[in-house]
Amino acid sequence: MDVDPKDTKLVKVQEKLAKLLSMVKQERKVWKEMEALLAEKEAQLTTKNPPQAPAAPVKGPKFGAPNKFDGTCGAKAEVFTNQVNL
Repeated sequence: MDVDPKDTKLVKVQEKLAKLLSMVKQERKVWKEMEALLAEKEAQLTTKNPPQAPAAPVKGPKFGAPNKFDGTCGAKAEVFTNQVNL
């Protein structure tokens, strides 16, 4: 009985396809297990460590405006220049 070469090639391709499909099924199974494990770990983390409130922003130092200068000389002018020069 003669075997057609096309039939042997087809059988080989079908065998490879079946092997590939079994590998894909195994990978899907592992993927689902890992997703379940990840979901479990995330649930554990959220129950153990509730989210913390964000820290209040640090405020910088406040600077007051210098006293108004009325254009005269003397003590007021000296105080104004000291306030501006720091």
